[in-house]
Amino acid sequence: MAAGSAGISLHVTQRMLVAGETVHGEIELNTPLFSSSGITTLIARLSGSVEVLNTSVTVTIHDNSPLYVVPPKLTPKTENSRSLYHQELELWRADTPSSSTSNRIPFSFKLPQDLPPSFQVDGIHAECRVGHVLEVLGTRPNASSHRIVVPLSVVAPDSLGTQHRQTLEGGWNGPWLPVKKEARIRKGVFGSHSSVQVELLLPCLSPLPLFTRIPFLVNIVTFTKEMKAEESSRRSQDAVFPTPPQHAKDISFWLQRQIDLVVDGHSVKEVDDYVRLGGLGEESSSGEDGPEVRVLDKEWIPSSNGRKGVWKQETKISSYFTLEGTPTFSDSILSLKYLMTIKVNFAGVGNTVEASCPVEISSGMVPQSRRAGVRRRGTRRRSTVDPLPLYTEREEPPPMEERRRTLDLPPSYWAIAAWETDGS
Repeated sequence: MAAGSAGISLHVTQRMLVAGETVHGEIELNTPLFSSSGITTLIARLSGSVEVLNTSVTVTIHDNSPLYVVPPKLTPKTENSRSLYHQELELWRADTPSSSTSNRIPFSFKLPQDLPPSFQVDGIHAECRVGHVLEVLGTRPNASSHRIVVPLSVVAPDSLGTQHRQTLEGGWNGPWLPVKKEARIRKGVFGSHSSVQVELLLPCLSPLPLFTRIPFLVNIVTFTKEMKAEESSRRSQDAVFPTPPQHAKDISFWLQRQIDLVVDGHSVKEVDDYVRLGGLGEESSSGEDGPEVRVLDKEWIPSSNGRKGVWKQETKISSYFTLEGTPTFSDSILSLKYLMTIKVNFAGVGNTVEASCPVEISSGMVPQSRRAGVRRRGTRRRSTVDPLPLYTEREEPPPMEERRRTLDLPPSYWAIAAWETDGS
């Protein structure tokens, strides 16, 4: 990528960081262009903040009906925005001449240890962000400053989740956490009830780490209404109500987010269905990496006297999911929680069965003491960073292949124009 009009380019070693790690960067100056830019000072800044940008507030009136009031856009200086940290380095001044035609200026910042992870949501009732950003500022007398802004993806250190990640990567052989829901349903308005059981089995681990294949099992068991033995023989080859799902696309499994924030003294909750999990509920869910579905043969279970009984039908599913969203966190004005939900729709009206459980998600990462470009004793000094990636005044989000190596954050997090940093 060519340098910007001011002759300044910024190299950054990594966009995914753990709190407590060091951010390494390097400014590259194209001297002929830079000399004519009028810039007198180059400053590097690393900062983080929690911001509640806009929300609707729920007010309870005398008849307990909720009334939604939309306040005006909040500014970063309100009580609903707070700074997490701010670090600044002066890298160059006009009274420090350079004789080279290409000048490289390395720098580094150390992230604080205790930080909430990067996060952004643009919801119906809430717009909020936990942002971490690296900025290079070239100041010019009597003119606007030249800015290069690089949003960073930061997660909290997590030694326990790291152990869980290593355990899962070795293959899960431990106990399972059952999440079970039983219900009685019937095909029509009248008639006898049948019974169904939906069970989700997760590894008995908490928290669950990011970027790790996590196995899960689903067991769906149905029992028909009681019928006579002679009737059962006529229906032994037929599907009988309630029939459990036969395909992965017939079951929904997703991760739900609960965002709690405080604005103007009011507590506000934003809930959304964040992402599907495990290939369930999708049309194209077959293949080697897709869910494994086993439909067991029907089993006749006679009553004690043998004259009546019920048909038992069962479907078993095994698959994996990988978590890539912002880990669970709690801040004084903003917090994030997750809920896993599995849903099965049976034939008939209103015959939906859901089973849910709260889950804690963590980074599964710990700070690395040495990153690429850190000089070791006794070795020849080299460039502090690899030649890529390179940033100038880019206004668009980073390429998709670059975002895949970091948290699943919306494009608005990476949009440079959205960051209202101090450009003075």
